[in-house]
Amino acid sequence: MNDSIEFTSKEKYLISLFQDPDGLFKQAVGRWLWFLIPSVGLVAYSLSSGDISYGIIGYGVLFFRAVYLISRAKRGYMTTAAIFRKYEAQLQRKQNAG
Repeated sequence: MNDSIEFTSKEKYLISLFQDPDGLFKQAVGRWLWFLIPSVGLVAYSLSSGDISYGIIGYGVLFFRAVYLISRAKRGYMTTAAIFRKYEAQLQRKQNAG
């Protein structure tokens, strides 16, 4: 376990993301649209043309995105937990000093 209470660059970056919630939301929506629009387009084309392979590809794009986000979530949660631990350690140190 890392006993340092200084934030790493990765932790500082994650903290900076949450300092602007509107920007974070816009960024997340933008990333989802990059996958959602082509997927819906492929499914719509599949329905209109009768070719199921386009629909499968469209759903595959969304499935890929979901699997990717789930795999990234664990790392993000671990980083967030480390931030909270370090923040609590800093608070405890300040209370003990004061």
